[in-house]
Amino acid sequence: MTRDLQDGNKKSNGDCSFLECSELCVLSHLKYSARMAEQLFKEMEQDSRAFSTMIAGASKFNNADRATSLFAEMKEKGLPATTKAYTGLLSVSNYVKEDSEMRWEYAIQLLGMMNSERLKPNLYTMNAMLALLSQNSRWRRSLQLSLKVLAEMRKLKIEPSLGTYYYLLMSFCSNNISKVNILYEIMNQLEGKEFEIQHPADVSFFTTAMELCFKGTMDKDLGHRIHNLLEFKNNCKLLGNALSESLYFKFYLRLLCKLEDVDELMEIYEKYVPNTYTPEPSVTLAVIEAIHLNDAYLYLPKMCSDVLFFEQTERYKVSY
Repeated sequence: MTRDLQDGNKKSNGDCSFLECSELCVLSHLKYSARMAEQLFKEMEQDSRAFSTMIAGASKFNNADRATSLFAEMKEKGLPATTKAYTGLLSVSNYVKEDSEMRWEYAIQLLGMMNSERLKPNLYTMNAMLALLSQNSRWRRSLQLSLKVLAEMRKLKIEPSLGTYYYLLMSFCSNNISKVNILYEIMNQLEGKEFEIQHPADVSFFTTAMELCFKGTMDKDLGHRIHNLLEFKNNCKLLGNALSESLYFKFYLRLLCKLEDVDELMEIYEKYVPNTYTPEPSVTLAVIEAIHLNDAYLYLPKMCSDVLFFEQTERYKVSY
């Protein structure tokens, strides 16, 4: 790769140049430029890197048929695939086979081929395995295998990302909220750590964790632990987009409305509203109900002001 960087767009030994493969990488990751990517692919030297880039691009947009056909053509030509190509194929395993058992066997087959080509899995590879299991969470072996994948990551010295734990939560809880106690074990692993975005699923962890805390545990202390982790150093960058942020605070405040001391609730409410979070009418109503329940009427003027400010007087049940 160093030589490719130095040589620019110069071809060597029939391989595609670094510039051509860079162009191909960009184009293959743009859904509406698929035709351009295919055209460029036909015109350039179709080496291992070119095939692998196309497979990864097709997989990114869940085009499993194209990804698998490219892989088959690649193997017919005797070309080795890259870790990125294998990871892409793993990510579309759910669309390739008909049932959970066959999908897992297909994934294991791909890992075996990686091993035979002396390719090491990375974070994206292992997260793709966990994503597959989370998509098949009703399968009787999914939970056991999810923990096995996590153990294998540690064995390979691959540091899990927040997305790794997101997939674990989805495997355990998406169809059975009673297994939410795994969230306590995950928090024991994560507390006091600063994270950086390493995988697209990383930004799904905090909102999912707080939702499960609210719907599954109703444990305010666990809610505070999750929130303290979010506020630790720069972890707030992993909260995701505006929608994720809104959902996170919705679950957090509704949890506190039910369980927290009203003074503590209002201190947290005033810290984030309206600078960070604009509450939905259901959250506003929950806060007002908590105030009434605790006879904390000194906070009503603040809530009345917010109801007017957020124009919620005409919405369902929110009035004063």
